[in-house]
Amino acid sequence: MNYRKQALEMVEACICKNRQDAYSPAESNFRVIADLWNIWIKTRGGKFDVTPLDVAQMCAMIKISRKAVNITHLDSWIDDAGYNGCGAGIVMQDAAAATVDHGEEELKK
Repeated sequence: MNYRKQALEMVEACICKNRQDAYSPAESNFRVIADLWNIWIKTRGGKFDVTPLDVAQMCAMIKISRKAVNITHLDSWIDDAGYNGCGAGIVMQDAAAATVDHGEEELKK
């Protein structure tokens, strides 16, 4: 059995089906989380903005900290990979949007 493939299938089910169906796509859900965290941070005197990419990375850090306590807990590995997959999806979506925007700008010239 290919365990890495099985793990990736678990990650795919988690981020492309289970979580997305329950909470909406990560790209929009992470924006809501970032907005809420920004309210909290600014209320506490912070002077920076959290982005959806920051949300993906900070949630992955939570899973990393949990693995430090229990490195064999499979759920933490799957969720960590899932947050990284969501972050990669946001980067890809942003890059695609920038390419489209750039293309439209080029047409205006």
